[in-house]
Amino acid sequence: MTFKLKPIPDVSLSVLINVPGDRGKSTQHTITVRYRLLSVTEQREIFDASPEDRPNDDDLMARDVIDIEGIKDEDGKVLPYDIELLSQLMDISYVREPIINGWLRAQAGAGEAKQKN
Repeated sequence: MTFKLKPIPDVSLSVLINVPGDRGKSTQHTITVRYRLLSVTEQREIFDASPEDRPNDDDLMARDVIDIEGIKDEDGKVLPYDIELLSQLMDISYVREPIINGWLRAQAGAGEAKQKN
């Protein structure tokens, strides 16, 4: 198959969330997060920046998370994505890390990433 050189601005990844429970047990849930893809040049600007000039994780996720699917409230109502929802999720330690790791996987060209059609 011939490789087609075309821009891919964003991809969706499945992100596994381990919700902690009693007695060390956890429940696994999967959400789908659409991330903006950065060029290698943009990635270098982030990772090579001095600590005081490097954007923090919250700023990166606010900029590069485009959509999140699979989140419901306590009553089972689907929560639409907005920056407030992302802020809430980023304030939960067991959700924050998987979202950030998903961003890193997306930038590294994760195999399960699906491009937007």
